[in-house]
Amino acid sequence: MNWLRRNAEALQAVGALLTAAFAIVALVGVKWQLDTSERIARETQARDIYRSFLALSLAQPNYAEPGQCPGFEGAEATAYDYYMEYTLYTAEQVIEMDPAWEGTFEEVFSQHLDWLCGAEFSGYTEPVERLITQMQARQCAAQFETCG
Repeated sequence: MNWLRRNAEALQAVGALLTAAFAIVALVGVKWQLDTSERIARETQARDIYRSFLALSLAQPNYAEPGQCPGFEGAEATAYDYYMEYTLYTAEQVIEMDPAWEGTFEEVFSQHLDWLCGAEFSGYTEPVERLITQMQARQCAAQFETCG
C-alpha cells in the first residue's frame, strides 16, 4: 500500500498516457472505418449508375453497338447523340467515384469511334476529357480512313 502512495503520481501519469493512447487508437479506427464506409458507398453508387447505363444500352442495342460507320439520320441521329451524352455523363460520374473504371469506358467508347472522332469535347471532367483525347489521338486517323 505504501508503494502505491509513493508512486501515485507516476501511476496517474501512466494512466493518463494509456488513456491518451487508447483515444488516439480509437480515433484512427473511427477514421479508417469512415473512410472504408465512404469507399464502399462510392463503389456501390458507381455500380448503380453503370447498371442504369447498361439498362439503357440493353433497351437501345442499336445505339450501344452502332457498328464501325453508323449512318444514323434525323430523329435517330438525335437520339444517338443523346445516348452518347448519357454515356459521357455516366463515365464522368463513375470515373470520378472510382478511377479504376477508365478501362471499362475506354472499351465502351471504342464502340463509338465515329461519333467520338467527329466531335470536340470540352466542359467534361479532366479524366473523361483525357480519356477521349487519348483515344482520338490513337484511333481517329484509322477511323477516318475507314468511314471517311
